[in-house]
Amino acid sequence: MQGHPGIAKVQEYGCGALGKLAGDDENEVSIAAAGGVAAVLAAMQGHSSNAEVQAYGCRALGNLAGNDENTDRIAAAGGIGIVLAAMQGHPGIAEVQAYGCGALGKLAGDDENAVSIAAAGGIGIVLAAMQGHSGNAEVQEYGCGALQNFARNAENKISIAEAGGIAAVAAAMQGHSSNHVVLRAAHTAMSMLI
Repeated sequence: MQGHPGIAKVQEYGCGALGKLAGDDENEVSIAAAGGVAAVLAAMQGHSSNAEVQAYGCRALGNLAGNDENTDRIAAAGGIGIVLAAMQGHPGIAEVQAYGCGALGKLAGDDENAVSIAAAGGIGIVLAAMQGHSGNAEVQEYGCGALQNFARNAENKISIAEAGGIAAVAAAMQGHSSNHVVLRAAHTAMSMLI
């Protein structure tokens, strides 16, 4: 990735590979220690108009954010803004929206990040993703997960309710009533919101 920063396919496949490998806890730590967070963020910034790079980059960041050190590293390097920019830049691409919601949800496991995400407009961006992709189970699952973690902060909880978050979670439950994964995520989010 570092040797070919201008080639989108290299960045796409690199982000995809890092995201897959980061699904393992040991790999997550090793990838971050080897500069993987910086490589993913550089790829996303360098190819902001490429939806595949953005989707795989968001997925990689979400998987890398499985521990506190990596979550802090991603946030300190501007990862929250980069994920939000990816979602805003590709509103019609379900994969970007799903993996973006997933990354934001993981990053919001840290209270400071949850506040930062909300302050940067993340609540509205997640709700727009859920509304714009109401038929996509992954967007609904990850969107509910993000709202759940945002709502751990009392001010965010109020902001989510005022922005229509309760209705969005209810719509996810209704629209995916036979999908147990979405229902579990929606029920957990709803329990945080009401």
